Amino acid sequence: MIEAFNEADITKTELANRLGKKETEARRILDPNYPTKLQTLEQALAILGKQVIISIKTVSASMRKPI
Repeated sequence: MIEAFNEADITKTELANRLGKKETEARRILDPNYPTKLQTLEQALAILGKQVIISIKTVSASMRKPI
C-alpha cells in the first residue's frame, strides 16, 4: 500500500478525498500497524491503479508446517 501510494505521488488528503473519507482514515490505511480491512485496502489500491490478487498454491510436504 505504501509503495503504491508513493508511486501515485498524491497527498494523504487527496487519497482521503478520493476514498470519500477523512484524512485520519487515509493515515490509518497507510499505517502498517493498523488493522485495515482488506476491502478498504482494495478500494484504496484501486484508486491508486493497483489490484489485490490473492493466490493459493500447493507446497511440497517438506515445506508444510505442523498444525
